[in-house]
Amino acid sequence: QDAEYEEARNRQKELQEFIVAAEDVETILATVRELDGAIVISTALHRLGKVPVSASTKQDPRFLALLDLFKTRLPFFGSRQIANSLHGLGAINYRGGGAWAQMVCIQTQRRIHEFEPQHVSNTLWACARMQLQEPLML
Repeated sequence: QDAEYEEARNRQKELQEFIVAAEDVETILATVRELDGAIVISTALHRLGKVPVSASTKQDPRFLALLDLFKTRLPFFGSRQIANSLHGLGAINYRGGGAWAQMVCIQTQRRIHEFEPQHVSNTLWACARMQLQEPLML
């Protein structure tokens, strides 16, 4: 069982490196079905904000699956993963509000003492870009 765990962990590290090196949306979204942890999920979202993204990307089933992973795993995200995920979504002008935005607010409040100034700045910038106006966030 330890060997399986180590193998899975190594695969997540490989995916992390692959995503960081990605220069297009297709490369990033090709990894989505294998992503498991907060770090690789947040890296994928953040990296989307660094590559050219078309309007159709936000309708791509793999992007929607990535968002679902983000929402599902959000309770396990640290301050950096929250900030990086939101920064990526803000960079692509994602505007899908809903219950997940309230979850982000709650997680941000729970972890605010962990946020470095750059995390706070990235989070606020992203919320403005996404036009999130959750009272708890402000």
